[in-house]
Amino acid sequence: MSARKVESKEKPSIYIDTCILRDVKDRRNQGSIDFMSWIKIKGLTCAISIFGLMELTGIEKEDIFIRRMLVYEKATLDEVISMRKTTDLKRDEFVKCSQYIEQVADTYSFLKVVDLDNNGWNLALTIAVFSNLHATDAIHLATAWQADCAVIITRDTFFIKEATRYLKAEKLDSGDSVWSVLRICEPKECYSVLEDMGFEHGTR
Repeated sequence: MSARKVESKEKPSIYIDTCILRDVKDRRNQGSIDFMSWIKIKGLTCAISIFGLMELTGIEKEDIFIRRMLVYEKATLDEVISMRKTTDLKRDEFVKCSQYIEQVADTYSFLKVVDLDNNGWNLALTIAVFSNLHATDAIHLATAWQADCAVIITRDTFFIKEATRYLKAEKLDSGDSVWSVLRICEPKECYSVLEDMGFEHGTR
């Protein structure tokens, strides 16, 4: 694993997990909503992966399909559940999904979209092999590393637990200081985590 440049102490870079943007979209978690407003006001550098946008696309397509089946086609819940993995969207529904992704990009224009390079994909594979993380989370962790992020923000408790375990093991096994920079936590903890790491933007 090669060394990377660490962000300055004045302006940390933050990686946003897909579930945080989904929280904001569905207005299902006030902590995530407040956090996204906070980083926008603070002008912090934030990153999300291409894969994260694909995840959001999949979620939106499923939501569109479920709404159509329940509201317009009067399907039963059991029928929807049995068909949700074999969606049959129409052209206008694809357009709605595209508009949703464009809306996310416009609303959160401060988000830097990161695509893994060859080294990033190799790292994601290594993480997937040598950790309990799912392939999707391995991609997110590798993307955060490639984007020089100081903190990953998520509400996925399994991701937090296993990624933290992997980061500690990687640091101990390799003696490399690269992973010692990266932390992962929930939105409500980010303020104090950044402050503990010495970033001046750690206070609300």
